[in-house]
Amino acid sequence: MTDIIDYPKRRITKVRRQQKRRKYRTRTKKKFNREELISFVLEKKITSIRKLMKQREFLRPILQDFKDEFGSWQKAKEEIYGVKADRVMRPYYDRRYLMKTIAYYDIWSRKKWRQIHKENPEVVPSEFHVVKHFDTFKNMFFVAERYIKMGECYWNLWVEIGKKPKMQDCERHQIDISKLIQEHGSKELLDKFYSRLIEVRGDK
Repeated sequence: MTDIIDYPKRRITKVRRQQKRRKYRTRTKKKFNREELISFVLEKKITSIRKLMKQREFLRPILQDFKDEFGSWQKAKEEIYGVKADRVMRPYYDRRYLMKTIAYYDIWSRKKWRQIHKENPEVVPSEFHVVKHFDTFKNMFFVAERYIKMGECYWNLWVEIGKKPKMQDCERHQIDISKLIQEHGSKELLDKFYSRLIEVRGDK
């Protein structure tokens, strides 16, 4: 007799759970373009899937929108924030990542590093990683400056012509950027890196 009374309750609970799951699977009807998705992430300061899920509202982008446009959430973060951020591959905070982070956010003091880490802990790592790779902030800033100057000729050319140099521009000025492209992964990522540098530091 008890089973007969309890069964409908369990059935109702199961139906409610299914309805709840269906609610989270529902797609928005609006189709977002690349610019709209980037603007949304920057406006809401979204740096993780968890923060993205908190923004779930009707006619707002969802995780699937980013996967459709960028291929994955990690690739979207890399393009939007300019630095690779991959939680799955931790520890990913290697020396190169830290130096690119310094350049991209124009962080040249321990105080500013702590501040931006507090605002974006999933993009700017804690001091633990600084000490792990460089021992001190002073050492890290010194190496970062040298890292940036690897492309000093390319940077100077960019400032001189007032626009992103093409491969033909580099060849005409006898500037070999093959090692820079190899270091950054592609010409597109190289340009993104120095575009940000010029934005925050101008012509030095």
